[in-house]
Amino acid sequence: MNIFKKLGLFIASIAPGIFLIGYNIGTGSITTMASSGAAYGMTMIWPLLLSCVFTYFLIMLFGRYTSITGHTILTSFRKYFGNGVTLFVLISLLASEWISCMGVMGVVTQVVQEWSRPLTASGNGFSPVITAAVFGALLYYLFWNGQHRIFEKILAVFVGIMGLCFILTMFMVIPDAQEVIGGLVPRMPDGADAMLIMAGMVGTTMGAILYVVRSILVQEKGWGLKDLKQERRDAIISSSMMFILSIAVMASAAGTLHPLGL
Repeated sequence: MNIFKKLGLFIASIAPGIFLIGYNIGTGSITTMASSGAAYGMTMIWPLLLSCVFTYFLIMLFGRYTSITGHTILTSFRKYFGNGVTLFVLISLLASEWISCMGVMGVVTQVVQEWSRPLTASGNGFSPVITAAVFGALLYYLFWNGQHRIFEKILAVFVGIMGLCFILTMFMVIPDAQEVIGGLVPRMPDGADAMLIMAGMVGTTMGAILYVVRSILVQEKGWGLKDLKQERRDAIISSSMMFILSIAVMASAAGTLHPLGL
């Protein structure tokens, strides 16, 4: 078996973890980590690290529950707490994800508009409304026809590109090593919005949707008792990459915006 085939099999085996990274590193996470780095440098690494550690245990436990019982979390809510509680949880998750998707789609359409300016006669680029409609229709088609695995693979590629860009930027502008290490020491920086940013970091890292999606992905993968080791490895890789990408965003802002007082 050649190295590329082995690499492909490995990526396929950790696809659920990569999918979670795509959920986790969204507009909220990017803006929160960037705000933290710009305002306080690297002093808030410790709450990020704790959030990722707790996230690891939670996604592992939710995944293990599904591996052992064969039921997703929502199915178990319905079984043990009734339709009312399940419907409330589902609506709450859908509302939060709807708002999040609106933000992500807004960013995507603006990026496409900027990239397409040279391709249009007016120089205004593709219409954001049309771009959003095209992307929305494509996603609906993939999920409606049960072809979400294609989306999973595409997301894995884009997450990899995004992560590589942030990591390369981090190494280009990374702050002093002493400052990075100092950020692991628990302390509250002076600032009126320090607690708010910290709460935002925890909220975006430990979003409830992660654990529901994790449960669904584990069931779709067909992981059972014999796959607990693989499920644990997947959880470790997922939470580790969340930390690395988040700290890369923070370091990029700390190395560029923080020295300017922005």
